[in-house]
Amino acid sequence: MKNLAPIGQFFVAGALFVASLFGYHQSPSVGAVVYQPVPRFETSLALSLSTTATSSMTLVSGVDSYGTPLSGPMCFTLDGGLSSLVEDVCGTASGTVVSNLIRGIDSSGVNSSSSLERSHRVGADVKITDSPYLPQYYRLLNGIDSFPNPLYYAAHPTTTASTTIEDKSYIDGVAVAGAPNGGYSAKGIYQEATTSQLLIGSSTGSTGADLVVNASAVNQSSTANKIPISNASGTIDPNYILQGASSSYSFGSLNSGSTTLSGSTTLPSLTSSALTTNASGSVIGIQATTTGNILTASGGLWISKAQTISGVLGAPTSTCSSTPATDGFVIAYFSSSASNNNPVGITCLSNGSTVSSMVSYTNSNGNPVATCFAPVRKNTSYSAASTTAQAGTLTCNFFPLGT
Repeated sequence: MKNLAPIGQFFVAGALFVASLFGYHQSPSVGAVVYQPVPRFETSLALSLSTTATSSMTLVSGVDSYGTPLSGPMCFTLDGGLSSLVEDVCGTASGTVVSNLIRGIDSSGVNSSSSLERSHRVGADVKITDSPYLPQYYRLLNGIDSFPNPLYYAAHPTTTASTTIEDKSYIDGVAVAGAPNGGYSAKGIYQEATTSQLLIGSSTGSTGADLVVNASAVNQSSTANKIPISNASGTIDPNYILQGASSSYSFGSLNSGSTTLSGSTTLPSLTSSALTTNASGSVIGIQATTTGNILTASGGLWISKAQTISGVLGAPTSTCSSTPATDGFVIAYFSSSASNNNPVGITCLSNGSTVSSMVSYTNSNGNPVATCFAPVRKNTSYSAASTTAQAGTLTCNFFPLGT
């Protein structure tokens, strides 16, 4: 067995030699950190270091010339006086122990090569030299490797050269300098509008930039100094528009508990219940289906207008009827569609009484016309009907009495 030992050593040495010929390299991990140099540090190995050892090496002394213990990432030159054994090694120092070794650092200062790894005896010289620090700094300053930590100035510098590396304070200060004001056709800088600027409709702010509205200035619910916005149903809070309390409002219909319409107001087309107002002009009741201009406000009071209840074209059975919520009177007339002199008739039924045609005449188109008039009590039905067998149009106009 003793004779086999030299043979095994021969094969191991041969394998390492072949590996070196193919340029075996470890990962270039040295460049991930900046290694700390220590001036005038020299010691020796307390334990021998094999060619392949990477876990740690032990030094005789672990303090620098100032008596400070070694600490952090550092690089060392081993056996610097022997060209056949010299090797640069980097690792993490903690006193006399240097761990996580990166062996065989080449001239780049960052790359590790197995062909540069050496074995070192007990007492081998250990120093901190310029190698491999200078190559590492060269790579950093030339942008080959990145800085692992942010760089900063001791104080904010004042410079004029266009190629100066500026600090964050300067960049923050000029981030929008020179950018144009925004507008309809170009992106750019805008200024947020204050409440007072919104109230008077200012278009530009103190900087000269166009004003924009912050979302906090918009609200669904009626709020002072806020811009109204519709809710999920597409309607706006009535308190933004109406005076007094109101439960709901939409632009298709009006539902109101007590709402005052002042000034001179015309409802040009309204499909709802007939409106009833008090002496002050406030709307207090709604009833009956109507179409047309039924009320016009004047002097704080509503003035009644004629309202067409229905129009029927047909035979003698043609009728029109309604049940108003207020006292008033109905005027009905029947206009024949025939241009002849045949008489036509109409009757009005109200409050249980029948009123026959009061006037019968021929209009300018030669069409016979008949009319009747009858008073109507509130909540009492009335009706009108043609009494002749001629086709024509039957129209009933109800006039509510003013309050």
